[in-house]
Amino acid sequence: DSQFMVREGLATQKGYLAREARLMADYDRGEMNIADYVALIQAPLAGIPKSDVDALVARCVREAILPRVYPQAWELIRRLRAEGEQMLIISASVSLLVQAVAAALE
Repeated sequence: DSQFMVREGLATQKGYLAREARLMADYDRGEMNIADYVALIQAPLAGIPKSDVDALVARCVREAILPRVYPQAWELIRRLRAEGEQMLIISASVSLLVQAVAAALE
């Protein structure tokens, strides 16, 4: 979550959120250059030890992503889990974020 990285002082590049917004507008039009997006998202994490990145991602998921999950989605997840259904997350987000969301939903 780009706003989380800005709040945490990780993404300090001037215009970072505006650049991310432009890339997301490109995505909405089907014109995003994925390499540009991944470079933007990963740049603030460069040089940070993996264990620290993992902790930041877990905190981001807990504080910035899970609160956005609709109550109806939580109920559906609980019901499907109780029924023994296997679930799959499909996302255009970077894998380290998707994996952390999946772990948090367990």
